[in-house]
Amino acid sequence: LPLEPEERVVAAGQLARISLREDGAFDAMALGKREAKLLPDRLQADLWNALALAARREERPRTDLTLSIEALNRRIDREWLAGAAKAAAAAGLDPEMLRFFETQRARSPRDVRWAVAVRDLKMYAGNLSGAIDAAKEACAIAPEQESLQREAVTLFERVGRFRDASDFLAGWAKSRAGDESVAMWRAALLVRAGENTQAVEVVRAYLAAAGTHGTAPASDDEDGSPAGKFAWAVRRFLEWNRPKAAWML
Repeated sequence: LPLEPEERVVAAGQLARISLREDGAFDAMALGKREAKLLPDRLQADLWNALALAARREERPRTDLTLSIEALNRRIDREWLAGAAKAAAAAGLDPEMLRFFETQRARSPRDVRWAVAVRDLKMYAGNLSGAIDAAKEACAIAPEQESLQREAVTLFERVGRFRDASDFLAGWAKSRAGDESVAMWRAALLVRAGENTQAVEVVRAYLAAAGTHGTAPASDDEDGSPAGKFAWAVRRFLEWNRPKAAWML
């Protein structure tokens, strides 16, 4: 009976693993090219990833890297990238993998996929400074993608650059003046940087944008009203052990 396309991907992976185990000269790339002709576009990346996993399980790092690049060149899957990066690093092939994606980034500088891949590879390698640079580049290419902004700020946090994280977030926050989560994230970063006055200013700006004039709340319950938002902001500063900053609000 003919195989369904998804079944064909699984079968190709199983065939590759058996063949790699039994034949040291087996050409997995040739298998991939042959099978790719029989599969729809939506499964092309899955095919190459299945072959890469087969090579990884049979401890063929060079073949694994070649096949992983074929898969990731078609779809940047974060899980695939992490697995391939770990395997490449174990075999000492991680510089080669990074070079491929840096070349792709240079060839297509407006394609955010390559900046994200470079960011993640540098992060996996412990090069957080390089990862931050790539993250900023990704954000510049696709500023509308909220996840990229948040991941960039998280990288700043990981290296203790809390003020830089808040400054970076400020640019993104300009169009979100009334966004409570962004404002309080910026304030929390500034508190961690020891910039309590600036944190208060950020929260004041948010409260003003949300329609609050800094009046004392009638109740401690946050109900979405201006007074409720004010009370909630005060509680946050108290939770951060910054009573003077809470009083400044």
